[in-house]
Amino acid sequence: DKLWSKDTLDQGAEQVRRILRDLEGPADLAWFLRSLVPERSPLLPVRARREQLLLIAEAVRHFGASVISAGVLRDRVLPAVVAFLALNGADVQETVARSLSEIMEHLCSEHRADGDPLQEVCAPVLDALMQPLSACSGWDVAARQQCIAVLSSLMPLVLRRAEAESRGAAMREYLTGAGDELMATLLSMPSGAQQQGVLQCIVHLAVGAPDCILSHADALAELCVSHLVDSPSQPASYAQLAGEVDSAIPQRPPSPKRCRELTRDLALICCLCLRHLAEDVAGEWGEQPGGAFLARHRRDVKSALGRDNLNLQRLVRSNELLRQAIARAWQAWEPGQQGRASRGGAHHGEETAGAEASPGRQCDRGFSKTASLKELTTPLLRDPIPDRRPQRRCSS
Repeated sequence: DKLWSKDTLDQGAEQVRRILRDLEGPADLAWFLRSLVPERSPLLPVRARREQLLLIAEAVRHFGASVISAGVLRDRVLPAVVAFLALNGADVQETVARSLSEIMEHLCSEHRADGDPLQEVCAPVLDALMQPLSACSGWDVAARQQCIAVLSSLMPLVLRRAEAESRGAAMREYLTGAGDELMATLLSMPSGAQQQGVLQCIVHLAVGAPDCILSHADALAELCVSHLVDSPSQPASYAQLAGEVDSAIPQRPPSPKRCRELTRDLALICCLCLRHLAEDVAGEWGEQPGGAFLARHRRDVKSALGRDNLNLQRLVRSNELLRQAIARAWQAWEPGQQGRASRGGAHHGEETAGAEASPGRQCDRGFSKTASLKELTTPLLRDPIPDRRPQRRCSS
């Protein structure tokens, strides 16, 4: 009851922590979760829900690896955490990602010697986040978008674990299946705004586990080119004013959920995807199949990335990050550049900002959508390259 009021929130949370210290065994954890997260009367204040998520992560740390063997992690903990995204999840999306990250880090570090932390911890977490993405799950579009955002935040952690573990072959098979599900979700979404988060997850896979998306490389290249060429980008403000037509009947603006508009973030993700398809995925294929893949799509990709594509070029103004992403993608698709990947990127030794242990909302921001995208784009500004695209052809 004290979690309802901001005046007694801290006191109530401390009393719950004292109760938690006296509990033992998975049965007590199941009772603790039922009491902390009641199904019939969920807590509405955002601060209270954030405190609930942090207390769930503390409970998992308190009980340790016993939550895996008893099945409490898959049956109780993960559904309770993911369910927060269905209840105005935009307010607690960062905290959900932080809570799941702490659970994964702790359980993977304390796994049994004969166990597989990737299959017993990481795979159930990804399953819990990908289950609402199916069309028949009953979740609305906004809640599914929050699941995708959390999935994108946790994907680098899972890929680092898969690379560090010597028994990562089974996890590679699982990630291949996850790539298939992400592609099915991507193709079922009508707008670029909805596809952006799924594309970001796929780019993480292309960097950390390129062999998991080999079968979807052609579809991804075609989709990114389609966005850069066919999805209209937002014109400048002066162009909008000049094109206005007086009308007595006010025009209703198109729904952002259905409109295919090329935003700066979507263009950035598409350029990153094209770059890593050429550098990582084509290099994973080998010289002959990878070269054939690049030859099939090189003309269309060069046309989409070129300066003559004003749909993309108008977004480059005052945007050095997008300019560098285009330059890197252009360089990757040049003949003779196959497989020359900078495989020391975000998943290979760099930790996310959210992995640092710091209390408060500041730590939650390390798992935001911006932080997840920043992990992919930081190498672009660290080592900039010149833009070698040819200049626009003069019509005269």
